[in-house]
Amino acid sequence: MVAAFDTLAAARALEAAGVGKGPAEAIAGIARDAADAGNDNLATKTDLAELKAELKADMAALTWRMVGLAAVIVAAVKLIPSP
Repeated sequence: MVAAFDTLAAARALEAAGVGKGPAEAIAGIARDAADAGNDNLATKTDLAELKAELKADMAALTWRMVGLAAVIVAAVKLIPSP
């Protein structure tokens, strides 16, 4: 879970630093929007766990395909007559 950006605290800190109330609120709003935009691209532990499970399943399927292909190659080599 991502912590929410406290716009009121940010605006008050800007006002305390000498920025006017209107500009302080605007800056805090812009900072909140930027923080929210970044949160949309974050992966959660659940997202990562699901991806890990998908990758494991894909790797298992690929392993079995490789085993099958190796068996076909061995069988084909045995069918080739020796000189």
